[in-house]
Amino acid sequence: MSSSYDTDSDLDSLPPNPNRTARHLDPKCKTLLIMSYGHRRGPLVITPPPSLTIDLRKLPNPPKNIRDNHTGDSGALRDWLVKDEEFQAKLEDTYAKIQDILKEKRVDEIVKVDETEEEGKQANAEEDEEEGDQDSHIDDSDDGESEQDDENEGRIVSIGIRCELGRHLSVAFAEELGKKKFDGWEMVVQHRDLGLTWKDSARRKNRGPD
Repeated sequence: MSSSYDTDSDLDSLPPNPNRTARHLDPKCKTLLIMSYGHRRGPLVITPPPSLTIDLRKLPNPPKNIRDNHTGDSGALRDWLVKDEEFQAKLEDTYAKIQDILKEKRVDEIVKVDETEEEGKQANAEEDEEEGDQDSHIDDSDDGESEQDDENEGRIVSIGIRCELGRHLSVAFAEELGKKKFDGWEMVVQHRDLGLTWKDSARRKNRGPD
């Protein structure tokens, strides 16, 4: 998750990020998407919408000389932030909140499995009463597709991490979250606005959201 792009000139030359939405993610995999972004670039519009958005704009910023030469994916800036008590407290609090969200998802899945098993038992009982009914086999096929659709729901959980420009605090925070362990979930960390300069953000703010 690290990058060698530390200066503004390097960041200007970044290629477009092909992973700016969760649409490419496999809904059959349980994926936790952590997305950093900047307030000045407008709201985070992704699919699925964020289950949780963390605003970091009140946290202390690293010194200007560090911000001017490093972004949140550089070791120098992150080393400064991880030593900050407020940053660490926010990180641990966010980790706990995400764990709670994922726990609720697991409970929902267990409930769905129990409901599906009960429906299966009822369907089998009805089939025993209607021997040779060809239509019942057709209905069973349709129910299987519906159950598969339900199983895929909620397999991607998105978390938004917001700072002012989307290049320093939120990027570092997302990267640090990416080091945490979330059992049973594949972790994906992306940065919507990392490749933008301060001037790009200012122009977007003046223009408003697209």
